[in-house]
Amino acid sequence: MDLTFETNEDFDSLQIYIAGIIGGIPIQFKMQSDDVCDYKAKCPIKKGEQNKIKLEFPIKSQYPKISLKVQVQLLTPKPDPSKPDQKGGTVLCVVFPAQIVY
Repeated sequence: MDLTFETNEDFDSLQIYIAGIIGGIPIQFKMQSDDVCDYKAKCPIKKGEQNKIKLEFPIKSQYPKISLKVQVQLLTPKPDPSKPDQKGGTVLCVVFPAQIVY
């Protein structure tokens, strides 16, 4: 999946948070990295410049074939890096319907 975005501020990098929303409950999808620079973004991210990240979601055969919503957020860096569950401020949030197929 390609995600094109533009920010209204400069950032050295942004974090990415992805969740599947099933029955109204967000379930985080762990990626290999939470740094958008690792997904082919042009970093540092410049205000007003169009940028693109490329995301791939490996679908395992044990995942149920269901319809769900996917939430993708781009976030500012965590205020306290020692707290792994803490998220930064939201720069972009998009939710779209998806279906698991294989």
